[in-house]
Amino acid sequence: MIDRGGKTVDEGAKPTRRRLLAGAGLIVATGLAGCSDLRDQRFEATPVVIPEADREAFGYATLADESTTLEREQAGISVTITSHGAVYAPDFDEDD
Repeated sequence: MIDRGGKTVDEGAKPTRRRLLAGAGLIVATGLAGCSDLRDQRFEATPVVIPEADREAFGYATLADESTTLEREQAGISVTITSHGAVYAPDFDEDD
């Protein structure tokens, strides 16, 4: 094969636009193979809770305990993320 400058080029050495597009399509198809469940994802953190008996034993009270859910959708893909948070502090109301 001879390139535009008149030099001989090994056919497999220089990528063509057609080969690049075919390769990119193959990579995308391979990456998505078997991944049809990627369109609707849910992630939820497991709440970490100090049991009430332990809180009482160490003199801690729950100041805040809440969950936050974030939902996003873009290009036909939806993601829901739920995270939980809690704040504990020494309970100064006890008469010890």
